[in-house]
Amino acid sequence: MSEIYRDRSEGTAAKRQELLRRRRDELVTMPHAVRRVVVARTARIAASMVATVGGIALIATAFSPQLAAKLASVMPGIQPAPLSTLLAGSWLVGLVAWAISRARVEHRFAVAMSRYVLPTNDVDHDVERLDHEHPDHIARTMGRDLEVRSAAWPLLAASVILPATALWIARGVRTHGWPVMSELEQGIALHAKPLLMIGLAGLVGSIVMTRKFARLPVVATMLIPFGALAGALTIAGFAKSLAWAWPMSGVAVLAMGTGLIVRTLREERALLEVEDPAAGSELFTIRGLLRELRSGVVIVASHLVKLSTRQRAVVAAVVTVGIGAGFVVHARHDAVRAGRAAELQHVSPPLVPAIQNDFPIDLPYSVVRNGDRFEVDATLEGRDLIVPMIGFSEIPLNWSATLEVTIDTGDVGVVVDGKTTNLSHDHRAGEQVLQFTIAACRGNQPLALHLVQTTTATRVKLFVVPTLTVAHCDTTTANTLR
Repeated sequence: MSEIYRDRSEGTAAKRQELLRRRRDELVTMPHAVRRVVVARTARIAASMVATVGGIALIATAFSPQLAAKLASVMPGIQPAPLSTLLAGSWLVGLVAWAISRARVEHRFAVAMSRYVLPTNDVDHDVERLDHEHPDHIARTMGRDLEVRSAAWPLLAASVILPATALWIARGVRTHGWPVMSELEQGIALHAKPLLMIGLAGLVGSIVMTRKFARLPVVATMLIPFGALAGALTIAGFAKSLAWAWPMSGVAVLAMGTGLIVRTLREERALLEVEDPAAGSELFTIRGLLRELRSGVVIVASHLVKLSTRQRAVVAAVVTVGIGAGFVVHARHDAVRAGRAAELQHVSPPLVPAIQNDFPIDLPYSVVRNGDRFEVDATLEGRDLIVPMIGFSEIPLNWSATLEVTIDTGDVGVVVDGKTTNLSHDHRAGEQVLQFTIAACRGNQPLALHLVQTTTATRVKLFVVPTLTVAHCDTTTANTLR
């Protein structure tokens, strides 16, 4: 031999090949649950960031009528709804971002793991890297690094989106169907400040979620029941337009959102620690669902067989009482709903000053609502009558309401800005429609019809369709008759 040292390149290359084989085997047997956690957390972060941007835009538009007017000017339709569009768009774009992010991260995760088990031009670096790092450890580290952001961003997104969504649900409950967009626009614009306060509280909560103590499992145990109760009270308060509904919605969003996020993190931590290679590879199938239902029925039946005759009688009595209580609650709910419908059929009239007398008197009227249209049936008897719109009685500051009034029976005068416009029902002249706008440029304005008797006929029937839009306070209010 001419040299005292042996060439080490062949041994190093052989060791690299052996390490690559081991790491590829580890990659193949890595639990699928680790990949699912990385994908789920990344998609949740992306969707929450997009929804947060949409929620901030919603709150800013509710605060600024000028911004709402600019947004409405680029939207199609005669009466665009910028606030409702932003709310629906936030949900839609958030779901799209979630789906795209999942597909993208699936691909990026597979590429990153594949590159890890591929050799490079530096043999020594490959040996050092492969000897100290393992694919499952790298993947689990990727999942753990996403925990803080996957907890903070969803809570912030929920605080700026869910209160307005709860208002939308409550409007649907009140109208027993699809909520009226103009009424939803009014509700969001009137409560821009509560929306902002809840969003700021969500920002503080998201900062707190970056601390480890806020993500402990005990937090979910305490907050989920409390948040569920607060959420139910929020929907009920919105449906009845109660003042405490908005503060309660903030409590519900923060409590329920934090509890659900912490519970999800607890489940994901368990998935990151599993060693079974098949864990996380389960797919939802109809056959699997039926199999689980059947196994559950078998378990319940086996427990019932083991019961004594007396215990079976007790179970049957409990089930019977529960079913009877359900029927009673349902019947009471129907009765309450019928009572509310009867209340809507006849609304107690306010005290208004009379024209011919110096003392206030009561004047009867009824308002029946059908979707976005109000049917007003009034008896004038020679005096003024002010009829408010149910659920649409106030116009927010810097917004305006356009009322389209159609007369169906009788003759009446409608007072707008001190001027009276006569409406009469004449089959030969065709349908008469009065359209005028009430702008709230100096403060919140009440939305009501001011009716005056113009003929000997005292009974009148009108149809009113109000539409909320952004006010142009630099122009005068116009009313037209067609």
